Order: sequence, then structure tokens, then C-alpha cells
Amino acid sequence: MLARALVGDPEVLIADEPITGLDPRHAIDTVARLHTLAADGKLVIAAVHDLTLAARSATHLMALREGRLVAFGPITEVLTPDLLRRVFDVEARVSGDGRETLVDFLAPAV
Repeated sequence: MLARALVGDPEVLIADEPITGLDPRHAIDTVARLHTLAADGKLVIAAVHDLTLAARSATHLMALREGRLVAFGPITEVLTPDLLRRVFDVEARVSGDGRETLVDFLAPAV
């Protein structure tokens, strides 16, 4: 589907869950391709729920809850444990910065 969208060489690419169902190698490859398109001057907007991959390649994050904007801004400023608690109702740890970012969702104590 991504190849079909790129045939017309669009200036803006909107990708809805482009890595859903892909194995890790192909998910990483797809995100890298989207990142390259953005680096080449295209506007790439992608809905991605793998926050570690998103944080390692995106410049900005838009977080929604129930269709309402909760946060928007540079990944390093917006992607925080507090935001993940507000959006997903879970505890999480965010470590690293940029290409080394890791988002770890923490299971509740039983």
C-alpha cells in the first residue's frame, strides 16, 4: 500500500498504521523509508502505535485521547510518562533521547 501511495510522488503522505502486522525487520524498514521521505522534504504524517519506533524516527508527536488533542510538540518534550498515563491509563518509563529512545509500559503490580 505504501508503494502505491508513493507512485504519484506526493508532497504530503498520510500513512495510517503503516507498520501494523509487520515483523520487526519490515516495521523498522518501513519507518526508515518514511523518515527518508521526510528528510527529502516530504511532509509525512503517520499514525503509529509503536511509540519506541515513532520516537526514534519522528520529529513531533501528536497524542489523542477519545478524538481530542492531548499534546503536540517535539518528541523529546512531549513523550513523557505523564502523557502516557493520561492517554493510555498505564504507567510507563521513557528512557533515552532520539534514536536511543525506549518506551517501556509497566504492568501493574499483582
